[in-house]
Amino acid sequence: MNKTQRKVLLIAAVVVALMVIFPPYVIKNYKQMTISAGYGFLFDLPAYIMQSGGQIPASVDIKTLLVQIIGVLIVLAVNKKED
Repeated sequence: MNKTQRKVLLIAAVVVALMVIFPPYVIKNYKQMTISAGYGFLFDLPAYIMQSGGQIPASVDIKTLLVQIIGVLIVLAVNKKED
């Protein structure tokens, strides 16, 4: 493994770690509609505040997070093949 490959591997590891620490969130309301809640810190879940004043807690959007991680791994694999 040469110097450039090590750098790319380190950068990919940092990017994946940041994606896990700050994942995308979704909220399912009472009609089971999915609402994007953006990104946030893993241990500080955002909440959706309804017009009635109640709150619906958010959950991690696993599908989107996995697609993002797979995208980083594809870029990493492409870089590894080029060298």
